[in-house]
Amino acid sequence: MIDRLSRYLRMTGQCSSAELADFLSVSVSTVSRQLTKLIDDGKVVRLGQGKNVRYIYLRAVKGVTQPVLVRQVDENAVIHQLGKLWIIDNGSVLEMDNEIVAYDDLPWFFFDLKPQGFIGRLIGKRVASNLQVSPRVDSWSSDDVLRYLVLEPNNTPGNFELYKNFDTVRSVKSSIPTRERILERYETHLTKPMFTEFEEAGGSSAGGEQPKFNALLGSSKIVKYSQSLNVANSNAERVKDLLICEHHALNVLREYNGYAAETDIFVTEKRAYLEVKRFDRTVVEREEGQIGMVSLESVIAEFIGYVENWSDAADKLLAQEIIKPDQAELLKLWLSFSRLIGNTDTHNGNVSLFLDGITPSKLTPAYDILPMAYMPNNADIPTPKVKIVRPDNISDEIWQQATLLAGDFWQRVSDDSRVSESFKTIASDWLKAIL
Repeated sequence: MIDRLSRYLRMTGQCSSAELADFLSVSVSTVSRQLTKLIDDGKVVRLGQGKNVRYIYLRAVKGVTQPVLVRQVDENAVIHQLGKLWIIDNGSVLEMDNEIVAYDDLPWFFFDLKPQGFIGRLIGKRVASNLQVSPRVDSWSSDDVLRYLVLEPNNTPGNFELYKNFDTVRSVKSSIPTRERILERYETHLTKPMFTEFEEAGGSSAGGEQPKFNALLGSSKIVKYSQSLNVANSNAERVKDLLICEHHALNVLREYNGYAAETDIFVTEKRAYLEVKRFDRTVVEREEGQIGMVSLESVIAEFIGYVENWSDAADKLLAQEIIKPDQAELLKLWLSFSRLIGNTDTHNGNVSLFLDGITPSKLTPAYDILPMAYMPNNADIPTPKVKIVRPDNISDEIWQQATLLAGDFWQRVSDDSRVSESFKTIASDWLKAIL
């Protein structure tokens, strides 16, 4: 009987003692005795209270002790326990104070905690040996992701913390070094093998990924950088131009309505650095607070399924009342602006929403908006002709506003003395097409 009970529990994910009794054609008391044995053996867990009691059959994950405590750090740097995560054969179960939720994988709002992009590839190489996983994070299973989050210290987007030894928030030094000293630290950081390998490979990143690293100097920042400029490297010069472009693009959007990431750009004889202040981090009395967020890609996958582009996403998110009308218009403006500045990288990972608990609330500030059509890829430096395609379902008012913003952007690029002459020619071509 106990084998049949175990198989049924593993197949269904979770069920009550009455359901098990009905399946086995025995009394509830008989089932309870069998469940007690499995609970004592650590194979089954009892969740809930009273009439809402459910039972789940646990699946072991190497090195991970269950339950996994899921904590959230709020913007005031206070740690809260969201719930307990249990792993089962057909997914996971999140046990919270007032609710027990089953998922067919890890909870959907953990998707963005998997290492991604350039930093993700560096993380994969760093933890592969300890975790006995592939250095290629795109091949990681959900178990691999969970083991990384639980067993390795990390600094993931948003405010979820699963690391087993996480018990205090990160501290922030009150004294901030001079700009000269900060740039020296950046250069020293880039001498680490993980970064020098990239530079020695010619500075080309798969898929046009931008090389970057995290920094905590007064506040949390993502620092993007070019390759060495003091050698004959047209790749580095193009990346430098694009970092300057990103700085101007986000400044234009932020000056329009205050809703874009804050940036600083520094161009030295050695290289260019773009500092992007993280909007999912705060500083409270020398402690780091965190703000929940999740990518548009994750929201689409969980609540909608498929969208054509950001304009389509705006309409569908609005229809489901996930965002409000002004947010839908803002997302459409970002897409229109992107079309007018050559940003071909408008995928759903480049837009995010803040979380209220585990519920999407509103758009985060804009980020990663720049003329990606010109980003070097595998040592190729593209120079495509100007092509402007107006998205569907964009009002004349939004398109006209985006055109004004794009004209402002390209004029700033054209006037910036740090931009190369070749890229100023590109800016001039776009200005002619727009105006």
